[in-house]
Amino acid sequence: LNLLFVALSLVSVNLYAQSASLAKAKGLIQQGQTQDAVVVLRELLAMTENAKDKARLEGAIGWAYVKSNDYQLAEKFLEQSLIHANAAGDEKIALRSNNNLGIALFLQNKLDESRAYFSQDIAKQSATAKTYLDLIDVKEKEILGQKALLAGVDSRRNKEFSKAIEKYDLALKYRPNDSSAL
Repeated sequence: LNLLFVALSLVSVNLYAQSASLAKAKGLIQQGQTQDAVVVLRELLAMTENAKDKARLEGAIGWAYVKSNDYQLAEKFLEQSLIHANAAGDEKIALRSNNNLGIALFLQNKLDESRAYFSQDIAKQSATAKTYLDLIDVKEKEILGQKALLAGVDSRRNKEFSKAIEKYDLALKYRPNDSSAL
């Protein structure tokens, strides 16, 4: 009985310490001290064995890296979060990780990869996924319009005027309100 009491006391102390660390990390993020929050979250992650808790922490770390524009590390932690969320059978965490991965890829202009995450079955009913799928379409048009505009400028410089007009017309197709393509 005494051994059980000691074990339960240790669990209570551990849960209290984790709760305090989570609160500290949340406060650091709110203060814009993302890197300090990541240190706290990574320490918690190192002590965590439960797949659901790992998924939650990895997701938080991944999102902190998104906020600090470190997309390579963001992808790494968000992918791990998605794996652990699926292993734990937690659809809510899996959806959040899936969407956050899509956002991280979108912010890097990896639009095909981003679309793939937002188009997965888990994201079909997600308002975030729907919004970002629309944003991907807009961004693709912006990129294609910009490429066409630059090709038109290049053709004009090379005195290939009919080709330049063709490229400017294409730019206007993608970006009809862009006066620089006129």
